[in-house]
Amino acid sequence: MSEISYYICMREILHSFQKNKHKKFSWKAWMKAFDKQDNEINPDDPYPWLPDLNIRKKMTDNKILDKFVNLNKSILIEGEKEDFQKILHKHKKAFLLRDEIGTCPDLLVHLELNNKEPFQI
Repeated sequence: MSEISYYICMREILHSFQKNKHKKFSWKAWMKAFDKQDNEINPDDPYPWLPDLNIRKKMTDNKILDKFVNLNKSILIEGEKEDFQKILHKHKKAFLLRDEIGTCPDLLVHLELNNKEPFQI
């Protein structure tokens, strides 16, 4: 999903940049905006890794899911689509909505090592 997320991010950045900042797209101006953001850190920014031009930065989790999970071509009927959306919203913390690492607090994994001697990495 992170590859899809990256693609969506880049597409949205380009569209937003073209629409809001310049009538004609300029790679030089685009890179300058990224360089500026990389060098400035805002401690109040909850998503500092997302470029300022990324639309997901100001969207709620539910709005991101509603916008990017398109069920129009799904074989589900309307009631099932609504149920699926409710499940997505309930478990939204498990998804990479803003390229962060998802969480799954109820998962416990036990690994049995073949070699039980302590070692240092």
